[in-house]
Amino acid sequence: ARVALPLQRIAMPRAAVVANEIPWTAEMRANELERLQARLEQAIQDEKYDLAATLRDEVASFTADDEVAVLRANTDFYEAFSTRDVQFMAGMWFADEDRATCAHPGFPHLRGHEQIMDSWSQIFSSNDQMTITPSEVRCTLLRGSLGAIVACKEGVNGQGEGALTATNIFEKCIDGRWRLVHHQA
Repeated sequence: ARVALPLQRIAMPRAAVVANEIPWTAEMRANELERLQARLEQAIQDEKYDLAATLRDEVASFTADDEVAVLRANTDFYEAFSTRDVQFMAGMWFADEDRATCAHPGFPHLRGHEQIMDSWSQIFSSNDQMTITPSEVRCTLLRGSLGAIVACKEGVNGQGEGALTATNIFEKCIDGRWRLVHHQA
């Protein structure tokens, strides 16, 4: 049996938000997405298929832009890695010292922006030229597009064999940019 979710109302008119008169916050996006999904389920139960199709399209367009932005951030991460750009890499990471974590092969578990950036500096300063190419990339958006998990294979120097499996977790920051909160390979 399905449990009906209570509808959560946004405290301001939706038209004002959609018209970009008021900027969307992450919580507003999460609430609006939940509201649209609840309306979609109700339309299906009520056999209002025209309305359900419209709501399905709204839900899909609501999340499509975020998925593209997350995949762009993931591509930027691998570009920073392959070009050994420490500053570019530093900008990819969530700056909170308690939340960001990283697990490189052969490194201890790292926590915080400073430890993570020290590790990237060590990796980039090695004499080994390394190109990392992601493949089989899969993106999963989390509640209302507040976070995302990207799973992929990392090919080292273009080699498919011996590829690592990687997980990158991104969080959408208040400035709208997606930043890494976790990388593990």
